[in-house]
Amino acid sequence: MSSGYTLNKLGFDRYIEEFNFGDSDVEIDEPTRKERAREAYVEAKDIIVEIVPYVIVGVGAGAVIHGYLPGELVTQYLSGPLGVFGAVAVGVPMYTDILGVIPVVESLIGKGLPVGTGLAFMMSVAALSFPQFMILNKVMKKELIAAYATTLATGILTIGLLFNLLL
Repeated sequence: MSSGYTLNKLGFDRYIEEFNFGDSDVEIDEPTRKERAREAYVEAKDIIVEIVPYVIVGVGAGAVIHGYLPGELVTQYLSGPLGVFGAVAVGVPMYTDILGVIPVVESLIGKGLPVGTGLAFMMSVAALSFPQFMILNKVMKKELIAAYATTLATGILTIGLLFNLLL
């Protein structure tokens, strides 16, 4: 919230693209309860079908990590403050659903990955992925996207480092 407030006070709202929401004089019929229930069912089914492959891949990768990755490798290369920066750097280009990343991070934490590093990785995958920036490019100018990415990366790194320090 403080970052959003600061960006607003710095005038970054001028970097929001103009967007036409359509004709505001058009009346929209309210759907019936049965139509809403049907729409909710279809939407829920679509979401489940969309995320199941990510969950399967995530669980599979987590199983491979759990069964075959030596714990010493994790603690040697992913511990310490640089591990948090590396986790964020690796998370940005990934395009996956957060549900697919959770089993992978759980397995890595089981092998000795610090909790803050795992949390930073999950947050960077969810909030800083390139596909999300492409979507944001439709409603934000590059200056606001850069400020958004910088703000999020700073917050994610801070949280990761704090969690590693406290836990």
